[in-house]
Amino acid sequence: VFISGGQLADHGFGAKAGLDYDGDNWPSIFYVFGSGCFLWTVAWFFFAYESPSVHPTISTKEKLYIERDLNQAAHKEPPYHFLDVLPCTACAPSSTRQQLQVPWRQILLSRPVWAMTVAQVTGDFGLYTLLTCVPTYLHEVLDLDISKSGFYSALPYLAQWLFANVVGFLYSMNCTQRYTSYTTQRKFATLLAQLATAAFLIIAAYTTKKFLAILSITLAMGFGGVNTVGAASNHLDLAPRYAGLLMGFTNFASSLGGIVGPYLADALTPNKTASEWRTVFFITAAIQLIGSATYLLFASADRQPWAEGVTHNATPYENSDVMHVKTKDKSHIS
Repeated sequence: VFISGGQLADHGFGAKAGLDYDGDNWPSIFYVFGSGCFLWTVAWFFFAYESPSVHPTISTKEKLYIERDLNQAAHKEPPYHFLDVLPCTACAPSSTRQQLQVPWRQILLSRPVWAMTVAQVTGDFGLYTLLTCVPTYLHEVLDLDISKSGFYSALPYLAQWLFANVVGFLYSMNCTQRYTSYTTQRKFATLLAQLATAAFLIIAAYTTKKFLAILSITLAMGFGGVNTVGAASNHLDLAPRYAGLLMGFTNFASSLGGIVGPYLADALTPNKTASEWRTVFFITAAIQLIGSATYLLFASADRQPWAEGVTHNATPYENSDVMHVKTKDKSHIS
């Protein structure tokens, strides 16, 4: 749901850009979406709070429901699902939370962390290359009118949104039934996303038909959305307590791929010919293959030994039963 917002925004931006580009109304593109960001920021400051316990408008029933579920999840036995091991310190006042010493060395030497990072870097390389270059490709190679190519450029993000939500629903069903291990689920989603993206990019590179090229690019981006239940969600599996830190680390690394991709595409297409764009698509597809192979070999959805964290200045709350996620003796639980 969270990631879907960005995908729908990309779709809406591209569609509106296509509608307004051909006239004098193009500044409205920036006014509309800039105003939307401002309104969201205002709403965030008014309605977002650190935890349910300090939220002024939450009902008692809802607060107890959240806190009870987090406390119950903390006492579940392995194997864990990432939702089962969210630290229930989220329900505690900030003054009583653990002060964790981040195990930087173990994180930086962790093969699953690097596998996840490589998969995100390669996936986002393809994402940002398509994001910035598809409108140019449609105009220069397929000779689509720029006022219409905005709509076609928005289609891949609509497909990405649809794929992400459908696969997310199926993934949730699989988690409930536990037909396969979580590691297998993450690997399958990541491989499907990146291999399908590579395959459709190669098709787009060779076709000369506008419909097939647009369809291939749309499906390439659509299957890219499958990665939302793959490597893009792997942080909570490996280390729930450090999921935010891992997310920042992998997003920083993947943004570098997003910077390099468009520059590389521009450097490889000086004459804007179909053969030059074919090279761009081939390189992007090859990078997807590298990411999927790395993730297949080294990724894991098992909670890492260093994920428990070392605490200092512990409070009575931190040493309570609720904090011990791997507690096996449940006789003390009421």
